[in-house]
Amino acid sequence: MKKLLVILFTVVVILAGTEYLLDLLKYETEIMFQYQPQFGWTHTPDKNFWYGGNSFKINEEGFRDKNHQPEKKAGIKRVGFISSHYLRGTNSDYENIATTIVEREWNNSYPDNQIEVFNLAVSKYNIELANYLISYFEKKYQIDYFIYLFDPQKDPMAVAGASGYVHFAPSFVFDESGNIAEKKDFQPGSFVSPRYKTLKIYQLTRNIYYNFIRQESTDFSEASQEYMESLTPYPDIYFNTTSEETDAVISKIARIIDYTVENHTSKVYYLFVPPQQTQFFGVFKEKGNLDEFLNNVEFSRFVETVQKTPVKEFLDRIIPFVKKAENNEFNHLSLPLKIKDLTINDDRIIVLDREFLEFTNQAESGGFLHNWHRRDAGQRHLASILIGKILPSVIKN
Repeated sequence: MKKLLVILFTVVVILAGTEYLLDLLKYETEIMFQYQPQFGWTHTPDKNFWYGGNSFKINEEGFRDKNHQPEKKAGIKRVGFISSHYLRGTNSDYENIATTIVEREWNNSYPDNQIEVFNLAVSKYNIELANYLISYFEKKYQIDYFIYLFDPQKDPMAVAGASGYVHFAPSFVFDESGNIAEKKDFQPGSFVSPRYKTLKIYQLTRNIYYNFIRQESTDFSEASQEYMESLTPYPDIYFNTTSEETDAVISKIARIIDYTVENHTSKVYYLFVPPQQTQFFGVFKEKGNLDEFLNNVEFSRFVETVQKTPVKEFLDRIIPFVKKAENNEFNHLSLPLKIKDLTINDDRIIVLDREFLEFTNQAESGGFLHNWHRRDAGQRHLASILIGKILPSVIKN
């Protein structure tokens, strides 16, 4: 009995010591978030996370970025990129994120026109919350330009207030005419990120096993990931003909853009990339693909187990849009073009089209558009467009 107690005591000491050591190293085994009263939430500041096989070093503000000084150096232009997970570089090392590449390569190419880039990307950030981020960071860091990377799947849902998309974001209050009547302040509600979910030593061991020993993915196929993107509550938003409900969402997006642009001293731009539905609905322009789609076993398993939606229910909702796509009614540019028509700040809308879609021709894409933000090649592809086409125009203005 005494020997057993000694063994148990030794195990407890080892576990406690390991937990303490990981705390000293500021290491967490999963991404944690912290409520920020000024603009909602960030990653927990000044931590190291392990996610997707990569180490996430979080700066003092709560972003996967270097620390920045409030005082701006003379002659430097500051550019802040706001995004959801797209620019967080989930599957990339920090050096390979588009924003890191942009700062490094721009400054190497233009030594007399230096920039300092801020990466303000956190999962589930949206176009409404961007207004609050800009208000905070333009004052604290004197940022000259902000570029918001519009999420073509989730931003419309956040604006519409769809369940699961708002995620503690504030909201604008619209009047009967569709104009913004007021902007709500954040309320310190029940935003909780537990200090411990499991022992770090257990999660650390599990991470090492899955990433270095087992080395096999439990994800569904790339094709199933593409199918997922058609599950948006507004599947018609990228079609030429839209419902009144969808039109109201598009109008609200335009009003939010106008409000944000006009209420900040920094110049704010909105970058639209082709939605992932571009590839999904695009295949149905060719006759005969519908049967292949309906008979895809992996797709059926994906819908039922991941989306927890009966396949028949999903098909009843999506097939009418597949039929419309067969008749060439799908238009991946329809949303940004409609917004440009509705906003009075159409010069702040930047739309990427063919140059962005060219990513699917790269081997690392696997042939799927949605991989652009999950692959180093995709981050490099966006960075090259930013450096070669977008930033020269933005900074010149």
